[in-house]
Amino acid sequence: MSKHHSQHKALLFLVTAILPLCLLSGSLLFTTLSGTASATDNVLYDFITQVPNASCSTSIDLAVGNIWLDSNDSEIKYTVFNGGSGESPETYAHLWIDGQRIESRRIAPLAAGYSREEHFSYLWQCSQYEDTIRVTIDPVIRVIKDRSGVEIGLGELDYGNNQGEVTWRCKNPDLRIESLFWDNEGFINYTITNEGRYPAGRSTTRLYVYDGEGEVVYVSFDKVDGLAPGESRQESFSEPLPCSLGSIHVELEADANDDVTEISETNNSQVGELVCGPTATSDLLIAGIWLENESTVCYEIANQGTLESRPTTTRIEIYLGRCGGHETIYHEEPGLAIGNSSIVRLDISSLSEDWCYCKALTVRVEADYGAILGMEPFDPPSNDVLTKTFDNLCADGIQDQDEQGIDCGGSCPASCRDCFADADSGSAEDADYFCLNSSIVLDTARLALQEYANCLRNPECRATLLVTDPLMDFSTVTVADLEQNTDYIMEAVAYYVDQHTRYMLDSYGDICDPGGGPSLDPGGAINAEDMIQLSGGRRGIISGFQLVDACPSDYCGDCEDNAILREALMRSLGVSWRCAFCADHYDNYFGGGHTFNLVYYRNKWRIMDHGPLGTYFSISRYWTAHNPDNVWNDRVGEYWCPDWRADPACRYCCKEDPYSWTQNYNGGEVCGDRWPTYYEECAP
Repeated sequence: MSKHHSQHKALLFLVTAILPLCLLSGSLLFTTLSGTASATDNVLYDFITQVPNASCSTSIDLAVGNIWLDSNDSEIKYTVFNGGSGESPETYAHLWIDGQRIESRRIAPLAAGYSREEHFSYLWQCSQYEDTIRVTIDPVIRVIKDRSGVEIGLGELDYGNNQGEVTWRCKNPDLRIESLFWDNEGFINYTITNEGRYPAGRSTTRLYVYDGEGEVVYVSFDKVDGLAPGESRQESFSEPLPCSLGSIHVELEADANDDVTEISETNNSQVGELVCGPTATSDLLIAGIWLENESTVCYEIANQGTLESRPTTTRIEIYLGRCGGHETIYHEEPGLAIGNSSIVRLDISSLSEDWCYCKALTVRVEADYGAILGMEPFDPPSNDVLTKTFDNLCADGIQDQDEQGIDCGGSCPASCRDCFADADSGSAEDADYFCLNSSIVLDTARLALQEYANCLRNPECRATLLVTDPLMDFSTVTVADLEQNTDYIMEAVAYYVDQHTRYMLDSYGDICDPGGGPSLDPGGAINAEDMIQLSGGRRGIISGFQLVDACPSDYCGDCEDNAILREALMRSLGVSWRCAFCADHYDNYFGGGHTFNLVYYRNKWRIMDHGPLGTYFSISRYWTAHNPDNVWNDRVGEYWCPDWRADPACRYCCKEDPYSWTQNYNGGEVCGDRWPTYYEECAP
């Protein structure tokens, strides 16, 4: 809920059917009590107001212009233009590729009539045939004064141009001959790979055989079916060459007829000398891949041939699962005697991306990579490649390996926490909001457990939940079972509040902050007991800007009312104050923002807000209003302490740094920037 400086109580909270005069020229005037939201977020603006004296000379209209890729494919660039008559405040831009949010960046204020080039630092790697690139800019609100000095919020002239979209075709394929050998039956075999980012159509591979004088004595062709990006295939020529020839000098050329337009046409040929069949050869294989620990990948390379192998190069590719990262390492191998093997250990802790925040790690090891065909004997390639995927055992929701709890302690970077410990109620500045000594709140909390147990036992209801314990016997679960686990309590509270609460914006003069100074405390918040008991008589605005005289659900309230109720129910059921907070996000210096909850669920800090628990676990549901600026509960902090209220001496209020209380991986590895710490992709 948006909070404005209470020394400016003249902010308009009247609901009217008369459109603001500025609407006639395309502006939207409103006071925001739900915070700045993206164009796709289902967030209400509290009051559309009639402002007859408002000046329309400071309108804002941010628009996304051209979108393009830099020459190195490492930055996606775009232009942003302010077509309004007033400077835009700071906001956020988001990059989406094929419907998935990839990156978010701040946009600095932009003067009226000006445009600016912005960019996302993202290495574009096309998938399949084309990618849809979309750039969106969060809508902005400018706080201005009308001619009578009243502060109002001014929206943009047009929200429809806050995004731009382009479709890019993937770049060309790139065919390369990777290996070649002459088998015992006289057939010449080879491996062809498409190293490009675009599918390659049908092509023709040509084989030249030379005599000792360099003259061509034999030519053959092989038709090759299309290859997907990154795909390799072993091919062979249809006519055998007699092994009686002993050794031959060959040249192999991919796409000999230029049927495929490639990234590079200079890497299609390989030349070398081949020895037929029974001649002794080395035969390298990757015998195994394993993790020695979270930062060390090991593989075993062995020579099962009949000749000592020459020095070779091994290529190791590491794919970071849902995180989307891809690292390639090259390792030089010494020659291996017949029957010998070697174990190689690779330290992956220094890679550009840390897999501690990925759910899985895939390792592909290829022996004898980029073999030089002129050096014989050549290693048969059929067993050169081995791929293995490792689940992150610190993110599987099970207490295993050396963990001290579920995915915490031991070798896991997250610390374990007893969320039933230190659960006594406190007396912080705004502890009274939670009514922790109220039998009404406690009875409601127990009702939440009962309803959740009923839902878990019902397969249809359970299917609507986003997170449950995979080891739970749902058919027999009871309230007593749920009471023994703080994760279950958090699930139950989120489910109950979501089922029984309707989002309602405050009407002016509703129940306000009961404590603190008369002019510096925010208004509009409702304590948990009053929300439970008095919601039926509340008057306010629900979805569709509909003013109602009575709550249409069991409980009604806006963002901070919901967060207070969830906090109160969790704390009443014994969840420690160290494991559940209310969190405030401030849009700007004077006001605007959102209140939600942060909970220590399965030993990771997660966002709890409208909807069942798990709704905001994925970074695809990222919303700038979930970047916390302050946390509080009955033991620490206080409600709504933005910059204009906070002071170093804490005479009026003190903000609590959210990350000093809710940073994942405290005392261990920190993955990524601070704000992504609450998402599964960043702290699984």
